[in-house]
Amino acid sequence: MVPKKCSSVFPGTVFFVDAMSSFGAVPLDLTAAKIDYLVSSANKCLEGVPGFSYAICRKKHLLSCKDKIGALMNQYYVHSSKGMQRYVHTLHGLL
Repeated sequence: MVPKKCSSVFPGTVFFVDAMSSFGAVPLDLTAAKIDYLVSSANKCLEGVPGFSYAICRKKHLLSCKDKIGALMNQYYVHSSKGMQRYVHTLHGLL
């Protein structure tokens, strides 16, 4: 697989997959494929609500972005420290 080969040549490589047209139609094992981030939309193969998009992220990689995406990470830390979940209008992160 591409991720395994890339990781052996470039250690620490992070894999981002745009699955906008394939998520829900093509079987995918995120762990086996070593995918760190996947983005998609509910309105294609899932036949869900148009305009609803989401990101599935490995928690360790998302947390490593702490200093780069301040407002979102601040919401995550504040709410998770209180055992709460936060609905963010433009982004849904599945950890």
